[in-house]
Formats: sequence, C-alpha cells, structure tokens
Amino acid sequence: LSLSLSLSFPRRKETETDTEDAFLFQSDCRDNSRDYAVSGLIVPRGSWGAQVIDALKPGDDEIVLPKTSCDVFVSTNLDYVLRCLGTRHLLVAGGLTDQCVESCVRHAADLGYNVTLLEDACIAHSEEAHAQALASMRGFCRVRTVQQVFG
Repeated sequence: LSLSLSLSFPRRKETETDTEDAFLFQSDCRDNSRDYAVSGLIVPRGSWGAQVIDALKPGDDEIVLPKTSCDVFVSTNLDYVLRCLGTRHLLVAGGLTDQCVESCVRHAADLGYNVTLLEDACIAHSEEAHAQALASMRGFCRVRTVQQVFG
C-alpha cells in the first residue's frame, strides 16, 4: 500500500515518475548478472514474474527502464535520463531494502543526487535485514515514511 501511495502522489502533482522492471532481455537468461544469478533471480521478459501488478503499473507517459542487475545505475541509463530531466532529488522505494534499494541509494548519493528513502515503501526478506539496511543508509539519504513526505 505504501509503495502504491508513494507513486500516486507524484502522478497527481505532474512530476516525473521513473520505474524499473527487473527482467532479462534474453529468453534463455544468458544476460543474467552475477548478483542475480547468485540470488537465483531469473526473470525472462514476458514471463509471469516480469509482470507489474495493477496498482504499480506505469502510466502511458511514465518512463520504464528494464534493469538486469542489482544496481539500477549500473544496468540502465537512469542517470542520463534523470540529468536530462533536470532531476536533483530522488524518492526511493522498492525491494529488496538490503540489496537493490541500498545499491540505488548509495550510488545515487555518490552521483550527487539528494536522496530520500521511503522506509515503509520498501521490503526485505526479514524485518532485521530491513532495519539493518535502513541504519546503514542513513549517511547517504534521508529516511522518511510515506506519511512524513506526502502528509
């Protein structure tokens, strides 16, 4: 619910919303990154696992970037797109908090973005992993709830 709410606010305010889909381009998954292979994440394009649930489906004018590794900045052109749009502040949400989300937050901070992490719009395999990731990211971003950001 929090992730859906965090996406609905920018849509109402006519700001940019970028989403990422984690799937592989090759049907045999030979383009799988090392981290995805080790984690057992094998999601071919068009498969059931690559489908976006209705509550999170991007709109017609929203940008969707297919990602094939844990770090969205490594396996997409997200940085280029954000700079073309003049984006300086990122709201980050998603899963897994201690993997893809943390990679995104740290990389974005290193690239000079101001980052706010929506802690209740993220998920990990356990509450402990989620809490540890949040604690380790505090030096790279502001950690807030959806309510604190959007009221």
